[in-house]
Amino acid sequence: MAITAALPPVTHAYPERVIELIPFRCGLASGEPTPLEHAAIEWVSPLALIDLDLADADLPIVTEYLKYWSSAHGTTS
Repeated sequence: MAITAALPPVTHAYPERVIELIPFRCGLASGEPTPLEHAAIEWVSPLALIDLDLADADLPIVTEYLKYWSSAHGTTS
């Protein structure tokens, strides 16, 4: 993976803890990715991100990414 840009950090409060996520836009530099912390990796279109069952903390990251993607591709999400 190659980092192409940072997205805004997200702080999310769950009942039992507060977490900070520091997201990045990345691209595949070469080869095939291997899941290290999850059971699988699935490539989906950017607009399909809103249909995934994501953790609450991930939702602001999806929103920010879709803003970038819509702007870069001249579409609205």
